[in-house]
Amino acid sequence: MPPPIKSSFGGTSNDRPGGLEAVDEDFKMSDLGPPPPPKRRLWLWIPLGIVGAVIVCCIVFTILSETVLEDTFDRWATQIAADSTEESVGP
Repeated sequence: MPPPIKSSFGGTSNDRPGGLEAVDEDFKMSDLGPPPPPKRRLWLWIPLGIVGAVIVCCIVFTILSETVLEDTFDRWATQIAADSTEESVGP
């Protein structure tokens, strides 16, 4: 260990303010590695995924009801209207 050196505050290099000791020259901080990856906002993606799925289902239902399944939806709507009319007229 080298001899103590006078510092500007009047003490030796080993007399640190607050009673701190001098750091050994051989001391090196260990490598902490890369920083951890940022957290994903899972709480945001779950509601956005649900809303997106509902929108896609509505679009698919609309397209199918106007093309491939048009006859089926027309039959269902006619049957519902006929049943509702019979219930409203009554016996």
